[in-house]
Amino acid sequence: MEYKSENTGARIVINPCSLIEAFKLKSKIQKALLDKGMNIEKLMEQDLLSIICALDSSEEVFECLFECLKRSQYNDVAIKPEVFDDVKAREDLYDIFFNCLKVNLYPFFKKVLSKLEIQLGPEDLKGSLKQKLGTKLDSSAALSQGTGISVETPTK
Repeated sequence: MEYKSENTGARIVINPCSLIEAFKLKSKIQKALLDKGMNIEKLMEQDLLSIICALDSSEEVFECLFECLKRSQYNDVAIKPEVFDDVKAREDLYDIFFNCLKVNLYPFFKKVLSKLEIQLGPEDLKGSLKQKLGTKLDSSAALSQGTGISVETPTK
């Protein structure tokens, strides 16, 4: 995934990480949510802000995100924590994290989300997500919501 930041104008390239790194990230996220007492099975029913705070407060998730980003670039420089010593670059950090999650974790859940849409119906699934995110959704917006950038769903 390549895009230009709406915040800083930086050129950002998010490349997929290895399967091992992606699976480790998925596991660290699940652990962080469980550690904060969140029920994974009922995640859609939980407060989105609580979910974000649970993930944001996990040093393990933070470190794992940077491991997953080591193949990615910020203005043609490998993404690592030192890039964000520049205070201006910090404006892009959460967009980068979100897109790292999207590129690396979406493939694990693509089939599940597809099955949910079939079982619930596309409008029911969108309605559930709309209620959680508080905004109108199109078919790809569920995973790009809140980033301030336009992204495409990963394909094979």
